[in-house]
Amino acid sequence: MNKKQLIQLTALIALLSALNPQPSTFAQGTAFTYQGQLADNGNPANGSYDLTFAVFDALTVGTQVSGTVTNGATSVSNGQFTVTLDFGPGVFTGDPRWLEIGVDTNGGSGFATLSPRQPLTPVPYSIYSGNSARADQASSVVSGAISAPQLSTLGAPGTGQVLGYNGTQLVWQAPVIGGSLGGWSLTGNLGTTQGINFLGTMDNRPLEFKVNGSRALRLEYGYDAGISSEAPNVIGGSAANVVSNGVYGALIAGGGATIYPNRVGGAYASVLGGIANTASGYSAVAMGNSAVAKGDFSTAMGYGVLSYGYASTAMGYHNNASGDFSTVGGAENIANGNESFVGGGAYNIASGFASVVAGGGFDNSSAQGNTASGLASFVGSGLGNIASGSLATLGGGHLNTASGDDLVSGTFPLHYLFAGNATVSGGYGNTASATGASVPGGAFNTAGGDFSFAGGFGASALHSGAFVWADGSSSSFFASAAANQFLVRAAGGVGIGTAQTPPGGLRVASGGLAVTGGSSPNYPGSAGVFIEKAAGVGAIFAYDYVASGPLSLALNSPGGKVGVGTLSPQYTLDENGTTRTHSVIITGGADLAEPFKMRAGEIQKGSVVVIDEEHPGELKLSTQAYDTRVAGIVSGANGINPGISLRQEGTLDGGQNVALSGRVYVQADAGFGAIEPGDLLTTSDTPGHAMKVTNHARAQGAILGKAMSSLKAGEGTVLVLVTLQ
Repeated sequence: MNKKQLIQLTALIALLSALNPQPSTFAQGTAFTYQGQLADNGNPANGSYDLTFAVFDALTVGTQVSGTVTNGATSVSNGQFTVTLDFGPGVFTGDPRWLEIGVDTNGGSGFATLSPRQPLTPVPYSIYSGNSARADQASSVVSGAISAPQLSTLGAPGTGQVLGYNGTQLVWQAPVIGGSLGGWSLTGNLGTTQGINFLGTMDNRPLEFKVNGSRALRLEYGYDAGISSEAPNVIGGSAANVVSNGVYGALIAGGGATIYPNRVGGAYASVLGGIANTASGYSAVAMGNSAVAKGDFSTAMGYGVLSYGYASTAMGYHNNASGDFSTVGGAENIANGNESFVGGGAYNIASGFASVVAGGGFDNSSAQGNTASGLASFVGSGLGNIASGSLATLGGGHLNTASGDDLVSGTFPLHYLFAGNATVSGGYGNTASATGASVPGGAFNTAGGDFSFAGGFGASALHSGAFVWADGSSSSFFASAAANQFLVRAAGGVGIGTAQTPPGGLRVASGGLAVTGGSSPNYPGSAGVFIEKAAGVGAIFAYDYVASGPLSLALNSPGGKVGVGTLSPQYTLDENGTTRTHSVIITGGADLAEPFKMRAGEIQKGSVVVIDEEHPGELKLSTQAYDTRVAGIVSGANGINPGISLRQEGTLDGGQNVALSGRVYVQADAGFGAIEPGDLLTTSDTPGHAMKVTNHARAQGAILGKAMSSLKAGEGTVLVLVTLQ
């Protein structure tokens, strides 16, 4: 075997004879096989190249003694190629010969001649031995057919010596049996010395180990010029596994397949196993199936995971860690914000700087991933949640949003200036959209003001500092109307120290209620209210704690009985004394009434009554038309109650209220004529019913008032403005 170093090509002529054995002749063919290694800029070449070969009779200049053989599209793999050359008879005559080689990339613009030419000795001259009568067949040589002098060795062989090659010529040497003699025995070695005896190479060519003819391990020389140190590459597993040219310190521990090789493209990067993995970043690590560690110091472990960011980590299934220092696990998750983290779950995204999505995003039926896009934002779990505000926190739940990010400043307790910090703890469809806003849970709540709070169901704290709590008694939103409000919607009531509450109201079990500041923006300067238990009744005191004196009381009681000057009120407002007022607005009734006793007992409301001539001071039901004794209409029909009721207790009290003026409903009979608004009404022959005045002469002194609604036919009720005349 003759091995020579070229500028761009290292050629190794393998002992190949293309001998064509014949049973009765020593003739043979002229073809032989040539194997070489092609380097491109110092690295093993890969691809398809066109090669030319010609034989000369001198190392330089000289005469070409053969035709030019061209091998097109020669495959070069990891620097190695093999071609069959046939220059025909008469070329190798026993005189020295040199091989000139030209190379061009497949489809290139021209061949480059490599220098120097390659000497051809002695293997091709096995062809020349065809002229010798002493050669038998290539598969065997007749004992004694070749003598020692014919081998051109230095001297005769000694006892036990074998034929070898020292790189220049054939020599006789002792057989290699391992150990200190420099060989390596297949059955074990003795007498080895660490650092002196080794299995390997003395040049920078790769060393390969094969199993069943296929490469299982490849050792490549590598050098890190930055630290001036050797850094070999170790490539285990499939022969298709590859370390890119110029890479050093790389490791492919194993795995890979012909069509799914593992690849390393970064210095000191590693693929620990699996198939179709790529570690292309500096000191990157990949393992699993189709994992890609592209960022420097990145790690990708799992199926189809990508770690593109600097020092990023991607694990699990189809995850992407593209942010620097980002980490992702679970499935179909993305951590593309620098220093972001997705711990697990599926279809989640952490895109904000230092943002976190702990998990969630998939409920085994639908993919509704969570998103943390705000600076240092956090989503704990749940489905479809979004934390887009700076330092926003979203604990979980479904379709919640924490997005507050407006800048807020102040001086309590120290000067502060910050934004974000919105919080939604959980629930469904909740939103915290202002700085410091909070929603503890519930559903459809909105904290839209800075430092606002909304909880329950449908609460909307839309103003700064507002606190709104709403129960589920209504499908309407319960919203703040101004800043710094504290609002509660509780249909069952609010209790302090008690669970027995008035519906929709407030009950304090003990201690009373003291308000020392302004109780309402509508009453500036109010000193407060204090409520306590006194003498078995509820008592209210208005007291100025600054001036230490009583205050006038503003009272609005929507229910119960209020006594003024009495401890036993009988009515909603019962005053024992004289009342002075600038004006009176009555909202509970529409007529002026006075109670009268009825001879026949209770009379139906809306009935027309007349003076009972047999019982002074009493009234009775009307029974005839145009009755001048008409006194009024029994008040209260159709829910129209008296606005003012006149009586004197103990003297003229008791009986039924009779409307003397104002608007009331009256029973009417249109059988005496259809009634239209504006018609005068009087008594009729139908007991207790009014009718339209048709005889104005008879109606004098018998008129009830004017109709304000119509009655076309039959009996019914008509709204009437009572004006007796």
